[in-house]
Amino acid sequence: MTIEAESEELKTASEFTDTAALYDFIIDRTCGRLDALFRKNNYCDFRDGACAFARAANPNTKSKKGCCTSYKLRRVLTVDFMYDHKTCEYLGARDGSSAVGCVQKCISCKLFCCSYLRKKGVNFHAEDFTLLTSFLNPMQLRAVNVNLFQPKERIVKKLLQLKNNKMPYLWFLFTGGHFIRK
Repeated sequence: MTIEAESEELKTASEFTDTAALYDFIIDRTCGRLDALFRKNNYCDFRDGACAFARAANPNTKSKKGCCTSYKLRRVLTVDFMYDHKTCEYLGARDGSSAVGCVQKCISCKLFCCSYLRKKGVNFHAEDFTLLTSFLNPMQLRAVNVNLFQPKERIVKKLLQLKNNKMPYLWFLFTGGHFIRK
């Protein structure tokens, strides 16, 4: 993104008077930038709907869920086994249509990079985006980094809760104040 475009984005954001609308704008813009980066650079190297990480773990995989499914890898001798599978409840259309993919703008999911991408040097954090660091405090940035599989509305609500939080940062981390509780 050019400096001029980023300056214009910051100017637009600074004109918001409603904090919830500001957070909504910030999340939409950041998610859009991340989506564009992932499409442009093909970081996940999807082939037949399976990402490079899933193919490396299981060459015969038919999984089209990518990072929307969390699992752990355990190596036994020279073979990696996936276990502890969990799929995001927002994967696919919630309205019963046949649409595929994420139906939420979860900024935490968009920032997430699996171990495969991190080994390739691809890693994003909320602190990497001027729009986020300009309008969010450290507790809010932490919440943005860690709340995977959450709809945008919940993340905005958490950001509003943390806006004027006076809790010491280490106590905030220790007590898990950055996580969204269901």
